[in-house]
Order: sequence, then structure tokens, then C-alpha cells
Amino acid sequence: MTIFMNDHNKHKKANIARALAWLLTEPDEEMAEALKRGEIYYFFSNCFKPIDRKDFNLERFLPKEYQGYILPMMKEEYQRLFQNPQSNDLWWVESVHKAWTSDPGCRLSMAREKGYVMGDSALHMLELYRASGIEIPEAFSGLPDHIVLELEFLAFLIEKGSDKDVRTFMRDHLDWVSEMVKRVREYQPSAFYSAVFEALEVFIESEKKEVNKEAPCHV
Repeated sequence: MTIFMNDHNKHKKANIARALAWLLTEPDEEMAEALKRGEIYYFFSNCFKPIDRKDFNLERFLPKEYQGYILPMMKEEYQRLFQNPQSNDLWWVESVHKAWTSDPGCRLSMAREKGYVMGDSALHMLELYRASGIEIPEAFSGLPDHIVLELEFLAFLIEKGSDKDVRTFMRDHLDWVSEMVKRVREYQPSAFYSAVFEALEVFIESEKKEVNKEAPCHV
């Protein structure tokens, strides 16, 4: 049994993953201008049309909501939602939200606890990068399982890997994202970041459904 996905569809999905990864990095002038010009809104409007949900409100990406010089506000909100030193809840790093290791031979007191970086998921991501010939950007040194890198790697797998590779990666490394989106909503993100998190949630949910479908038989 084989799933056949045309190259255009793969490229489109990979671009969604890369766009989300970009929007989850620290904002810069390019991102602010793309938001004001409506480029982000039109990109996601085209991408998500087939998998729209009733509660999926892309209008928060509309340029009419953003006037003047908005980059400082975007940076301030990014720091609050992604770099809050007072809350592990907002660390977008997989290891932080899972038991540090499942190794039964590890006798460290922190072994089964959450809240630490460089756990099992991080080590596994390092193995995946090495096997794929991918180098970690300096900005994410020490955080190989950051959401930005995981989305970038998902895009790589969609284009270069097999359906099984994508399915396995979604199961092993993106199972924590939905809970993170629910958690970050409690911090009442701005309209822009609410839209980003919603797009992330919809994309992950749709991809999980897609890769878990039973593959059709082709004679």
C-alpha cells in the first residue's frame, strides 16, 4: 500500500511549516512589513482554505488591524510569550514539557521530572539532524528540539522523506504542540500571535489526520 502525494501538495505543506517556523522566531522588520502589507494573511488564506474550521479566524492577520510602527509591540509580545523567565509554561522547547528521560538506567533525581532542556527528545533530534546532514543554527544552540527547528525539520521530511518518516516524526516530536497552544491562550496573546497559534494548531491537527489515514490500495 502506498500513499501518493503530488509534488505541488508536498511543497505547499512544507511552505506552511516553514512559514509557521518563521513566525515563531523573534520579529524583525521583514515580518512586521509582511504583516502590515497583508502578505501573511493572504498566504494563510490560500493555504488553509481546504481545511478551514468554523472557529479559525484568519482575520486577525488582516493589515487593517496594524497601523504605524508595530515592530516594538511585536517584539515585546514575543518576549512575553516566548522568553518569559518566570514561566516554563512558555518555553517552546519539547524537552521542557516531557519527562527528561525514559532511560530506566538513569539514576539522576531529575530523570522523570519536567522543566529541563536537552532531554530525550533533544538528543533524538540531534540524531535526526546528523543523519540528515543538517546543522543547527547558532541562535538555537543547546535547544535542538525548539518548535522552530522541529517545524523546519518537518518541512524537510515532507519534501525529502517518506510518508512513514513524516508520520513517525509527528508522533514522536509534535505531540506536545496542541497542549502548548492551549496553555499559551491563557496568557491572552495579541491578535497577531493568536492567529499564529491558531494556524499552528490547525496545521498540526490536519497533518496528523492526513498521515494517520489508512493508505489506499493501488492496483
